[in-house]
Amino acid sequence: MSERTNESHTEPATQVRVGAVPNGVPDESTWQYTQDATPEPAEGEVTLRLEVLSVDPAMIGWITPKKSYIEAVPPGEVMRAFGVGRVIKSRYSGLSEGDYAFGFTGVQTEATLPGRMLRPIDAGLAPLQKQMGGLGMTGFTAYFGLLDLGQPKEGETIVVSAAAGAVGSVAVQVGKIAGCRVIGVA
Repeated sequence: MSERTNESHTEPATQVRVGAVPNGVPDESTWQYTQDATPEPAEGEVTLRLEVLSVDPAMIGWITPKKSYIEAVPPGEVMRAFGVGRVIKSRYSGLSEGDYAFGFTGVQTEATLPGRMLRPIDAGLAPLQKQMGGLGMTGFTAYFGLLDLGQPKEGETIVVSAAAGAVGSVAVQVGKIAGCRVIGVA
């Protein structure tokens, strides 16, 4: 991880864009690699230098033009992904240069994004990779989904579908900690 926060933008950033909707398993024609300059942040925006990206099973759904909970990424656009990056420029009061933030950053080396769409993280709390998994969106989904929505009581039996997946594996652990008998479907 870079400790530099005030680096100049002499080289363009690299982006992975959707090239074509795949017919079956994605292949080389699915992707386009571009190198474009990162836009300067406008008021309320920050520029991040990405250090960790999450490659998730949901991505296949994000490039498939089917009715879903989120619109597909159209050809030519940067592929959607969660990422953690260090703020290298900020025009947003909630994030300063040198801070780390998490959000939908896209598959790219740098991104200029609305600051309100990012969550600041404490890089000293745990490695950035862990803050993308059990301590990040995956963990939040499992923890709050199970405890706030499911509200299991000690001694109850819960069933976790997709227990071998990212969210399910955390939900199983949260259920066990809550004193429940857990049945995992994998």
